[in-house]
Amino acid sequence: MQLGAPVGVEEAIEAVRRGERAPEIESITLDFKRTKASFEDTARDLAEAVACFANARGGTVIVGVDDKRSGPDAFVGCGFGAEALRRRICELTNPSVIVTARTVRVGESELVVLVVPERVSRSILLLEEEPGGQVV
Repeated sequence: MQLGAPVGVEEAIEAVRRGERAPEIESITLDFKRTKASFEDTARDLAEAVACFANARGGTVIVGVDDKRSGPDAFVGCGFGAEALRRRICELTNPSVIVTARTVRVGESELVVLVVPERVSRSILLLEEEPGGQVV
């Protein structure tokens, strides 16, 4: 993870396309994620990243990039809708974090870009699920 100047979404995507691996581009305000096996697992992973960014300076999460690959092969796509992820992240954080979510097409892959605001008051927590499916 780098501490350097912030990198924009398009610039970050282009760097991966040119052959840089995602971890070489990530910073305290930029993270790349690959989806998990299920929507819920993906949403929980993203909610954790969103809570971390919200508790710091805010940031951007680009979903659908394999950080072990470089070049066009790194763009594996998201497979889940941006709006559905945005809503679930809001439900999984307390107080709710309202991220901006949009889809970006890179070649044949659709990525989801989540823009996370910096928190303005109390810390953001990730809600846990008890056995039986109850969120606490």
